[in-house]
Amino acid sequence: MLIELLHNRDCPNAEATWSLLTEVADALAPDAERVRREVPTFKKALELEFPGSPTIRVDGRDLEGPLAPREPSLTARGYETGTGVPPRWLLEAALLRARPPAGVLFLCVANSARSQLGEGIARRLAPAQVRVLSAGSEPAPIRTETQKVLASMGIDASGHSSKSVDTIDPALVDTVITLCAEEACPLFLGKARRLHWGLPDPAGVEGTPVERLNAFFRTASELQRRLEVVWKPEPAAEDEAARADALRREVSAFYADAVAYGAGDGGAGPGSHGASCGSGGGSSGCCGSSSGCCSLGGTAGLAGYDARAFVKLPSGMRDTTFGCGDPVSMAELAPGQTVLDLGCGAGLDLLLAADQVGPAGRVIGVDMTPRMLEQARRNVDAAGFTNVELLQGTIEALPVEDASVDWVLSNCVINLSPEKPRVFAELARVLRPGGHVRVSDITAEDLPAWARNSLHLYASCVAGALPVQDFLDGLTTAGLEDARALSMHVYSATELESLLGTAPAATCDDGCADCDPQVGSTWQRRLIASVTGKIASVTFTARKPG
Repeated sequence: MLIELLHNRDCPNAEATWSLLTEVADALAPDAERVRREVPTFKKALELEFPGSPTIRVDGRDLEGPLAPREPSLTARGYETGTGVPPRWLLEAALLRARPPAGVLFLCVANSARSQLGEGIARRLAPAQVRVLSAGSEPAPIRTETQKVLASMGIDASGHSSKSVDTIDPALVDTVITLCAEEACPLFLGKARRLHWGLPDPAGVEGTPVERLNAFFRTASELQRRLEVVWKPEPAAEDEAARADALRREVSAFYADAVAYGAGDGGAGPGSHGASCGSGGGSSGCCGSSSGCCSLGGTAGLAGYDARAFVKLPSGMRDTTFGCGDPVSMAELAPGQTVLDLGCGAGLDLLLAADQVGPAGRVIGVDMTPRMLEQARRNVDAAGFTNVELLQGTIEALPVEDASVDWVLSNCVINLSPEKPRVFAELARVLRPGGHVRVSDITAEDLPAWARNSLHLYASCVAGALPVQDFLDGLTTAGLEDARALSMHVYSATELESLLGTAPAATCDDGCADCDPQVGSTWQRRLIASVTGKIASVTFTARKPG
């Protein structure tokens, strides 16, 4: 077992955390290797994916498990203790996870409440081969509230009974968790690892029946939180769909704010949810005072649209456009054809396509964000087109019939999908034989792992972007042919400043370790330096056989 402490140069909590680590490791894993590392620079923080100081990792796993995506940081890290030092129980639970118990015994005085709750919750969480027991020094009948709480959690406690600690066979136990708080805990004479998680006795709470029952629920909740650190599995493949849905909701919420802000509808601005793709050098700062890449007013220019394309379009179209290319101008649309626009947004590419296919043609726009579709409807009505249909849906499950369109267009949208193989399969499904794809999207080559895990960069259309070859392979695997890149523009550092936006205003001198490098110009410069030359806007083409 390897236990690592990572901290920045001036961390005031490093010594206290190292002392805690040493004490707990001596008790639970005396043979574990212990390493203390200083993280002196932001470059080192990037390399180590360092989320803040102090950080403890057990066999490479953070004490708090898989962290929510975040940028590396040299700032102080907060824990529930309020002191910046991890709670002792969390480190103990992490060591148990790395070196799982074969038999665990929960102890309190009466074995009627806390230890019974611990036994029931542990039986549900632990693998079947783990022996889970509970006992007390003065056994008493199991509390009715204990049974009610366990039943509400779906745990069958009908086989539970109060037991004296003296009746427990020491050969069955290698880990003891005592739960007494103000009382003297029972003494277990067997040889075992020992943890003390003192929790107040819910049976001692006075008040109404509801208040007493709530005390039992609080104890059960705390026990479950701690025991999940020991036994809860890492997110499995079956959870991918749920995570994908959550990410789609976040992206949709961002764009709802973004389009309202750009259209002057009183939106809070996309900064409240992250950033958007596309960009420009405009100074209107659509991302407000938060991180973001959308600089409304400049998006269309950076995307490469000809200014003459806007002459026949409603005013304000530039301010609700989030593209990174101009797929319509690179498609050979013809009158009478049917065109599908993935993630149509406020409708710029819809209107350009509608003009080219004419009244005899048909243009379908699909977007998952109702507010985007509302703005698109306004723009379609203002432009006077009658050959445009707008549908709400996701690009992973298009509400469009099989083999029904001649062209699929997309502009800086596929990078935001958490399920890209499904998107490529949908392109092939809805195209007629001989139909074509024109997709403008962001690509990213050789990004560091921390960047791939960054919500800021995901919303900026960077973290979710594929390498060029992976994009081409995705089109080919879906059954399309002649997949190739028609054009590529690698973003310069100056363009990336617009693409990735700015963080909240702050002052932070280079190299400091006590301010947040996620904010201000220092963070932006470091971020851009790490991705310059790796981010591009590419227009892809492919064809369905037939």
